[in-house]
Amino acid sequence: MSYNMKELPQYINTAGKITVITALFGVVVFAVAFLLNLGANELQQVKAQDQATTTVTVLNTPPVWTVDAQELVESSTSTPTNSGTTITWTARATDSNAESYYLIICSASTTPTANAAAVPTCGAGSTRWAVSSFTASGATSTAATTTTEAAPFVEQNAWVAWVCDAVAVNPRCNSTYKNGTLNRMSPFFVNHRPTFTAFSDNSNAVTSIPGTTVTFSATASDTDVVTVADTVKLYVCSTAVFSTSTDSCGATTIASSTFAASNPTANYSITIPTPDQNYAAFGYLIDIHGHEASGG
Repeated sequence: MSYNMKELPQYINTAGKITVITALFGVVVFAVAFLLNLGANELQQVKAQDQATTTVTVLNTPPVWTVDAQELVESSTSTPTNSGTTITWTARATDSNAESYYLIICSASTTPTANAAAVPTCGAGSTRWAVSSFTASGATSTAATTTTEAAPFVEQNAWVAWVCDAVAVNPRCNSTYKNGTLNRMSPFFVNHRPTFTAFSDNSNAVTSIPGTTVTFSATASDTDVVTVADTVKLYVCSTAVFSTSTDSCGATTIASSTFAASNPTANYSITIPTPDQNYAAFGYLIDIHGHEASGG
């Protein structure tokens, strides 16, 4: 049987084509969805890998010196620090992590130990002279101590300065120490008091008359000997008042000696006229640096 395709209805002519196109469209949609889903998963993995490989652990760094440590007031052989007074050090440091820091003054250059949330510790065999308060990064730190007559202070004392942080994890000190500049550098010197054990005069009721001389004597000496031995001087005052700021008698100075290595004497000429009676006399002793004696 024969027939003419042109005479068939239009829907019969295109039925198979619609079914194929629909199937192909479905396959394309599925493929695109699959690829998009696969790409998203891969992108997330790439992001995860990128985050894992670029994570940075920031290590603690020690403070850095910006102004070297030095004595606030010169302590040297010519201007030693009197025992019982304060010696002070200053410095400045900054920290790249903006951490606060300590300035610590030790007697030796052995490396100190930084401590978490606490002051650092001087190295083995080193005495801690002073340590500052916890100082903000970039601010000036101050460390001070009061000297004494006894150990650990001697006449000449070496010092080195360190700066340390006190973070909770891996606290650190700068590996470079400082020991001052020019005349405000290590060592510092402590001036000890001279000793004064006896005071007398040679006056008497018979021979000590107006126009004669009375000699006052002190049994005294000084143990400081660095560079040159310290000398001592005797003051004889009319009252028991002596100014330690001006090293002078509070009232009348009856007599005074020159500086001597030990046992100084001072002479007083009895003026004419002077009534015949007893007169008070009080002896005071200082060393060449104006430090008053112990005892006397």
